[in-house]
Amino acid sequence: MRTADSPERFIERVRTALDECGVTTTDLLVVAVSGGPDSLSLLHALHRLSGDDGPRLHCAHLDHGLRGDASTADAAFVADQCHSLGIPLTSEAVDVEEVRALRRLSVEAAAREVRYEFLSRVVRAQGARAVVLGHTADDQAETILMNIVRGSGLAGLQGMRPSSMRKIDGVDLLMLRPLLAIGKRDTLDFCSALGLEPRLDATNLSTAATRNMLRIEAIPLLERLNPAVREALLRLSRSATQGVAHFDREAGEVWDDMARHELGVVTLPKAPLAAMDPAVRAHLLRRAVLEAKGDLDRLDQGHIEQMAQLVTGPAGRSLDLPGGLLFSVDYEDITFAVGGTVRVPATIGGYHDIAVPGETRVEPWNISARVMNRIESERATGKPTRDANVAYLSFATIRDIQVRSRRAGDRFQPLGLSGHKKLQDFMVDSRVPREMRDATPLVVAGERIAWVVGWRIAEWARVTEYDDAVLELEFSLAER
Repeated sequence: MRTADSPERFIERVRTALDECGVTTTDLLVVAVSGGPDSLSLLHALHRLSGDDGPRLHCAHLDHGLRGDASTADAAFVADQCHSLGIPLTSEAVDVEEVRALRRLSVEAAAREVRYEFLSRVVRAQGARAVVLGHTADDQAETILMNIVRGSGLAGLQGMRPSSMRKIDGVDLLMLRPLLAIGKRDTLDFCSALGLEPRLDATNLSTAATRNMLRIEAIPLLERLNPAVREALLRLSRSATQGVAHFDREAGEVWDDMARHELGVVTLPKAPLAAMDPAVRAHLLRRAVLEAKGDLDRLDQGHIEQMAQLVTGPAGRSLDLPGGLLFSVDYEDITFAVGGTVRVPATIGGYHDIAVPGETRVEPWNISARVMNRIESERATGKPTRDANVAYLSFATIRDIQVRSRRAGDRFQPLGLSGHKKLQDFMVDSRVPREMRDATPLVVAGERIAWVVGWRIAEWARVTEYDDAVLELEFSLAER
């Protein structure tokens, strides 16, 4: 017979989950609250943990406009809860049906997109570290089963992670799920023990949505075969997580040497990828999709298998992936480009001075320059940045700098080489796409090339242990 957790035990389990995610007392967390039992129990548990011994809180509620007066009542209920707890609230309403029609998505997908976009805005506006979501162990079991039905590979069998990152409008959103090891029955018991009356969403009773169908029809049927099917799915998740971690480590060991990510395009070399172990290759392809578009929404094992077939096939093939991502196979490279085509910026005409420090606009680029002191630069010294359009240079070596495009006869001393080579040869060796070579900006000091933007800095301009000041340069394409 099941024994319910006491409220204190429930709160302690939430605290432990937050500790495992690295949450500290100085963090500000945005709590996503719908008014249902899961998010309501999460809000009250976090409130009891906040203060001197826990993180600060800000609540976020989104009215999807799908249930008329009931949605309005949910928003009012959440506002009352936040007022009684003294927790600030950001509440908005959106027309999901309008978004669904505009973006040509299902209602479920449209609601998910606008919800994450809203939560990302609140996190940024409040300067919060993360958003906390009320997904439970029951939600986890449903997610794993749904991924199986959709043809997921090993990664999908993990389900949701206690801590994960999602890119929204180019900005990383950290999402925490401290209830993933807690069942829905436990959240109901917690609410009952505290005298709370959570809101009930009638749409959760409709089997029109895939997740609802699995919860209402499929899981009870599976429980006739195995009464502990939910626990079995969670064990599958833990096992899959171990496997994914292994292959991700192997893929990570070669990622920095193989991948290029610049101007919104991820590029991988075709031949090494084709010769790779199929399991590691699959994880590299998944990571490339994630880097290119910021999420893995609607990407299933079928897409991975199709990409793998094209990698080992002839050049000139392409594949449309979810989210407007185009996967293309050239003779030498594999590219992942959002929007279907690689954006080729205009060539820079002539020489243009770069303000140091300051902001400089040279069509089509925005250039930011910042001088850091020794302490600020310690993280940058000798460490490559993940963003190919950011570079760290010795401020003592280059001060008066300009930007231009390449010219005939240009020579360059790439980082790590003692001698110079033709810039044309460097671009060919580095697999700079032919159409990008004239458009690639060059940061120069006099006639010396200090940085081939997006690709490599010069050996002579690198930061050394003797530098007291470091010049940080960042290039970004201006909005069109």
